[in-house]
Amino acid sequence: MREASETHDAAKLVLGVVSFNNSREQISQLMRSVEIAVARLAGMPVSVELNVIDNGAALPWPESDLKFHKFDSVGNIGFGKGMNLLMAAAFSDSATSWFLCVNPDGVLHYKVLSELLSSADAFPDSLIEARQFPEEHPKEYDPDTLDVSWASGACLLIPRRIYETVGGFDPDFFMYMEDIDYSWRARAAGFSVKFAPKALFGHDVLEREVKPEVEKYFLLSSRYLGLKWQNPKFVKWVEKELISRRLFASRADLPSVPQPDMGKGKLDPAVADFKHQYYFAPGRW
Repeated sequence: MREASETHDAAKLVLGVVSFNNSREQISQLMRSVEIAVARLAGMPVSVELNVIDNGAALPWPESDLKFHKFDSVGNIGFGKGMNLLMAAAFSDSATSWFLCVNPDGVLHYKVLSELLSSADAFPDSLIEARQFPEEHPKEYDPDTLDVSWASGACLLIPRRIYETVGGFDPDFFMYMEDIDYSWRARAAGFSVKFAPKALFGHDVLEREVKPEVEKYFLLSSRYLGLKWQNPKFVKWVEKELISRRLFASRADLPSVPQPDMGKGKLDPAVADFKHQYYFAPGRW
């Protein structure tokens, strides 16, 4: 990062976590990894806070020396709405320069915060995505410019200027696809999305069982994404999948779709990529 005199003194980074019935072990591991990653920032002109909200059962977060605020639960309102509450609170403080979305079932590599902030310093008008391991998203990114078409919300750095221009996540995505929509909205507003290959976020999803309820949310969010970004061919394909997988009996049984939330910006369908189905981008391999 640049020296404080070139930017501002003690700019604030706020980490946001929306939990949903996570285990005590997951939360303890995450908190410890946050503490270690924050310690790595010693000497940098940045302060760090952690904001959390429980969408499910109340979780016993371990005690920490970090500045920590737990918001009162308002029920299972979905990932995007939960993050929006934390984001709005974070950016209500003029000292906050960045907000970092963090999944509760992951862990931060000890260098991830310093790497993300270095990337943000190099690309101040960009969303910055951390690199997940042991399983990466297979979407392509440019190894020279680090441009990527969309960024996962599992560990996503959002600078103040993008938030003030684009707003938060579309609240009508209950779960899944809100990060793709947010990335496309940022790009449509003239910002870029960057991949930070040295910023590592542990997110082990290789052994997860895909439950029918999760599959249903995934497909319904995909349907809404296609409708919002004006791609009827993709919408038709998703609706066919919903029926063929017996999640709904017929198109007549599909739920109605809300009027798309455009946020603060305008949509540009040319930004959206529906040619690669669920990658929403060319594959890296």
